[in-house]
Amino acid sequence: ANGWRFDFPAIADNYLYLWDGRMYKLEWGNDPPECPYWCFPPLEPEEQVFNNHKGDHFRLIKHVDGTYTLYLKDGRVLEFSSSGDIQSITDIHGNQILFSGNTITDTVGRVVIVSASGVSYGQRSVNYTIQYVDYNPLLTGVTDCMERVTQYYYEHANKWLLTKVVYPTQGYTEYTHAMKERRICNETCHVWNKDCHEVADCYQQMYQFRVVTQKVYADTLVKVRSFTYVEDWENTLESTEKTKDELYYVQSETHFTISNGKIKSRTVTDFNGNQKEKVIYTYNAQGEIILNKYYKGETDEVTYQEFSQYDEWGNQVYSRNSLGYEGYASYYNTSSEGVFTDYSGNVVQLFSNQFYTNSTSDIYNKIAGTCTVQGGSTIETYYLYDSTGNMIESKDIFQGESYLVYYGLFDENGQIVFPFTSDTPTDDAILRIASLPTLNPVLKSETHSVSEHSGYNNTGYWKGKYFWAYWLHGRGLDVEDGFDRVGPFTHYPGTEGYLNYNLWISGRAQYVKTNYRVYENLSPSGCSYRLNDGSWTQITSNLGNGTTQITIPKESVLQDNILEFQESGSYKTRFQWALFIPVQSEPETYYKYFQYDDYGNLVAATNCYGTTLFEYDQGHQSAHLTAVIDPLGNRISCVYDEAGNITSITDANGYTYHYEYDLLNRLTKKINPDLTEREAVYDDVNNIVTIFDELDHFMKKYFDGLGRITKTEYAGLYTEEYTYNYLGKVETRVNPTGAVYTYEYDILGRVTKSANPDGTFAQWIYNDLENTCEVYDENSNKKEYTYNWTGNLLSVKEYINQSYYLTEYKYDESGNVAEITDAKGNSTVYKYNMFGIERIVYPNMSEEHFTYDCIGNVVQKTHGNKTINYHYNIASQLVEIEYLNSSVTFTYDANGNRVSMVDPVSSTVYVYDPRNRLVSETKTIDGSDYTTSYVYDAASNVASIIYPDGTVVNQNYDVLNRLTAVDGFAQFLWNENSQLEQTIYQNGVTTNYTHDVRSRPTQIRTIKNSSDLLNLTYVYDATGNIMQIEDIPNGQSKEQWDYTYDPLNRLTTAVGGPQGDSYSLNYVYDNTGNRIQLNSTMYTYNEMNELLSQEGDTNCTYTYDEFGNCITKTDGETVWEYYYDDENRLLSVKENGQVTEQYMYDGDGQRIKKIDSDSVRIYIYSGIDVLYEINMTTQMKAIYIYGPTGKIAKKVNDITEFYHTDHLGSTRLTTSEN
Repeated sequence: ANGWRFDFPAIADNYLYLWDGRMYKLEWGNDPPECPYWCFPPLEPEEQVFNNHKGDHFRLIKHVDGTYTLYLKDGRVLEFSSSGDIQSITDIHGNQILFSGNTITDTVGRVVIVSASGVSYGQRSVNYTIQYVDYNPLLTGVTDCMERVTQYYYEHANKWLLTKVVYPTQGYTEYTHAMKERRICNETCHVWNKDCHEVADCYQQMYQFRVVTQKVYADTLVKVRSFTYVEDWENTLESTEKTKDELYYVQSETHFTISNGKIKSRTVTDFNGNQKEKVIYTYNAQGEIILNKYYKGETDEVTYQEFSQYDEWGNQVYSRNSLGYEGYASYYNTSSEGVFTDYSGNVVQLFSNQFYTNSTSDIYNKIAGTCTVQGGSTIETYYLYDSTGNMIESKDIFQGESYLVYYGLFDENGQIVFPFTSDTPTDDAILRIASLPTLNPVLKSETHSVSEHSGYNNTGYWKGKYFWAYWLHGRGLDVEDGFDRVGPFTHYPGTEGYLNYNLWISGRAQYVKTNYRVYENLSPSGCSYRLNDGSWTQITSNLGNGTTQITIPKESVLQDNILEFQESGSYKTRFQWALFIPVQSEPETYYKYFQYDDYGNLVAATNCYGTTLFEYDQGHQSAHLTAVIDPLGNRISCVYDEAGNITSITDANGYTYHYEYDLLNRLTKKINPDLTEREAVYDDVNNIVTIFDELDHFMKKYFDGLGRITKTEYAGLYTEEYTYNYLGKVETRVNPTGAVYTYEYDILGRVTKSANPDGTFAQWIYNDLENTCEVYDENSNKKEYTYNWTGNLLSVKEYINQSYYLTEYKYDESGNVAEITDAKGNSTVYKYNMFGIERIVYPNMSEEHFTYDCIGNVVQKTHGNKTINYHYNIASQLVEIEYLNSSVTFTYDANGNRVSMVDPVSSTVYVYDPRNRLVSETKTIDGSDYTTSYVYDAASNVASIIYPDGTVVNQNYDVLNRLTAVDGFAQFLWNENSQLEQTIYQNGVTTNYTHDVRSRPTQIRTIKNSSDLLNLTYVYDATGNIMQIEDIPNGQSKEQWDYTYDPLNRLTTAVGGPQGDSYSLNYVYDNTGNRIQLNSTMYTYNEMNELLSQEGDTNCTYTYDEFGNCITKTDGETVWEYYYDDENRLLSVKENGQVTEQYMYDGDGQRIKKIDSDSVRIYIYSGIDVLYEINMTTQMKAIYIYGPTGKIAKKVNDITEFYHTDHLGSTRLTTSEN
């Protein structure tokens, strides 16, 4: 219908229409002589061409027969009929979409039929509802395959104006419009000294309609946006958007200035008119943004800048972020091919430039290489393509070149001299500088004049924006005088920056000039450097807002150097500088290779380990990936339906998962290999999605008309609800117990307040100018976070009253943490290669080094005299960890599940079911097998555990898959918030849990036969610190402790104890949180925060190895020695030279064997929990039972002991099975 079209390109009315409504007026011409490489294919005789490089980049050729061919920069070719209708779209591999009459045939032969009433394809259809108004068709409804309707409404007085859209979810948006007269001057109309827009017959008149309000509804009003415009006859010059909440209160205002259809600036202010952010945009001739200037908060000085530069085909070839770090790119078949250039177009000579030879001709978006400098080393990647644009090879180069890099900020109001030390350069150094705008006072003037009378005498007075000039003429009694108005002035007495004014007469006219001061962000002009008191060398005669570079002879660089800068302008300016001094490099080069089929599908990818193969569905012209075969030959395959949805996946072990979809291609069912199912049911009428697990336990999610989740219902029992503010941010959250949490935000969507159900709250205060955030917790304790303009954390100030502890962070050019300095000034330094951390230097100057393979796996880790090597198979699976005197090996099944582990102490075998769930783990230690087995219910809850001694423990779950019983040991009850409410032990003991509105335990009460065994009560402060714990069994206080904390929530006092005893413990901490005093006992630490000594009632000293392991402890009488393995795990303890304990570990680092003077013990784990223990000396066996709070029981030789824990899971009480 008129005003509605399919989103395909077309040519009509002398315009080319592209996707998303983009349109270009056709400007036919011929290729210039000696046409550059973008003139492909060349024109045939009498053909016309439209080459466009503003916005979209394309080449449109009009053939002699009137048909058109459109060439896009990615190599796609679009053919149009002579009437401008699209005929085909063909990609670089020959894949083609055809358009013919009312049909569209896709690349796999599927046909879409288009008619005036709808679209149909396969079993799916979309229907249109058309209403005719004054014989013109208007689209009023779209009904999709699931009978969901989108409705459109129009203005009564102007049927072309859309006033309302109602979505299938019943959310809707309303619009109102305003009309603006436009006058477009005729090019043939020539008028002198008049505005052609005001001369009849010199312009074309038309009317343009603007949206002036938009109202968004979910079911009720969510937000309102209003728009105002400042316009001349032809163009919009300014626009203001006001965002209002559901009560019509203005929350924010965004003001745009516009020139030539481009946004030149965007200013965001809050509801009080305070500026939050301003951005000024600079464009190149192609209309691409090349410079963003940000003004954060209420400032006139540029806070930071972001730079970009593009080649003639719109590919970004240069970037400089807010910190001044640069990235470069090069593209084939463009002016950037084979070089890297900076913002000002200078060729940058920092890189090895190992470009491949170009094999493509008519594709303009294929990247040839990227590079950057990180920590003094170049990171470069280069790409090779075949003639059809498939990437067939790439090489990653780390340290193609290496540099000592020095950064600084030249500031004429600050530092201009920079000392540095250097190694001997291997080549000439490169000095790069980049402009920074600096706010300067600038003197300006404004002049107006008047000549209505004669006899002005340079006197008068000011009244507002006008100067009233006195005149007098005549003789004797025939004298006239008066005052003439001069102005209006923008700057006059009383206005900001006004200084003074001057008067003079020239001819018959009285002139008035006001002088004023403004502040402007100015850039450097001529820039020079001097090294080591040598002569001054000009870097550039006018830096402006750009970048440049200069080469410094290597002979000029000494070991100790002084680098100076100067700038020739009269204003105080700044620029960033970076000096790159070449040093010896050891390049690391990694290759990857790729192969493709005739359709452009990747069929093989090869790295240093091996080749991964890819297969496609031949029945659909290879459109669908059907199999992936790893270098070991393991194969994963899948099947598709006609809509391209995956209907089954068969894993490498041969087990198949099936999938089903509705007509909207939404996943509705997943069928596991054991035929259990997960299902999703969509209620599009009520906006509800119900998810059923394999046991038909369900969860419902409710959505509002805008698709935001408003309620989650768990198995029909409990609900959690949400409301949103005008920004779409969560405003309230009501948990299943009815407790309400509320959130407030600023206009930028940042949280400013979080209120808890008990009325306590935390606050966030942002300083946009300094990029800091002050966080006040519920006790009003303050922390201040400072960030750089890329969002990385720079420092944390942790306040103790008016003083604070400072932790600082530094980053490299890629944003990796380069250094962390703690509150005591101790620094840890990190250096990276292209894969990750390469070196860590700790405060004690010990170093840890990492080596990687070609795809980023760690292959070696060295710390001091310890080296660990990691080996991988051709599928990049870890198969061996090699230590100095031992190793651990691993094997895997076809699905990548670990099936064995062999270490010096044990061997382990793992078995999985068809759903890849672990069903048994057999660990062999000292020749004995210990097997733990698991049985699952359909929803993958562990239903049974079979212990190594054959004990079977069954577990039960409720409809929310919460553990409700461990048969023979305990039962569990839960509250609405899924917090444990009660544990009923098999021995008749019951523990009840009470929580406050913030879900914190306030009472843990353990009872038997109506008598308290344990009755812990808790009192909290606003931030959640425990202020008091009291054990009051049967109403009698047994033990009570009261606690206080410092502003960093560190425990400072603990007062109390068991009934009849009273203790007072006082704690003092250092800057990094180490406890340095407990009552009269003092503690000291080294730069690694390792405890060195304890002096008080007991005196002890400690020593450590370079890995941070405590190796000795002595109290003056006894010396303890500790020994560790290569993984820094404790192996043995000696007391006064005698071994007292020995420990052994499996390949996962779990302690599986302990030897002491009395026994040898074996431990078997489930995850991180000890499940089974056997004393090999006495042959006594123990099994451990776990519940929601951790360990709940221990069974030794058929005798059971139950554990009763506090809020931390620490055992406070044990009871026997009786």
